[in-house]
Amino acid sequence: MNFFQESSYLGNVVLQDSRSFIAISNKDAMRYALIAVTLALDFIYHSAQFLLSVCFLIIANINTLTQ
Repeated sequence: MNFFQESSYLGNVVLQDSRSFIAISNKDAMRYALIAVTLALDFIYHSAQFLLSVCFLIIANINTLTQ
């Protein structure tokens, strides 16, 4: 899976989890807090993954330029 397929898959998983939580919980504050935390963790994970791939590409580019 590439980056966009994986992020859309995880987004669907997050939506399913939040929908099931909404059905269980009646407290709006707790519901929105859970959704916000889940989306924030997902965003941090993908940002880190993206930055690692950018660093790898930069290092590979520098290696080819210096050879």
